[in-house]
Amino acid sequence: MRTPKLIALAVPTVASLVSLVLFIVQGGFGGGHGRFDYWIFVLNLPSFFLIELVPEVLAEVIPVPVWLLALPYAGNVILAQILAVVAERVFQRLARKQ
Repeated sequence: MRTPKLIALAVPTVASLVSLVLFIVQGGFGGGHGRFDYWIFVLNLPSFFLIELVPEVLAEVIPVPVWLLALPYAGNVILAQILAVVAERVFQRLARKQ
């Protein structure tokens, strides 16, 4: 695995693991009023907004850690991998032009 792709996997993974630890230490998500809710939100950006796409009915059935932590993690990994591939291609083209 190339370094940009490895970094693109490591950064969201570490951020999500820290977010998970904060979630566990806090005892769940406090709906914005918990001690670590802000950091849980920040560590899962930008894909934290995927939560808004989960229908309310599914949010009632799906466990909170899944839609609050796993869904943003998956979105962030996918986004980071796409950005790594694009950056790699851009750098390859720039290297060929020189």
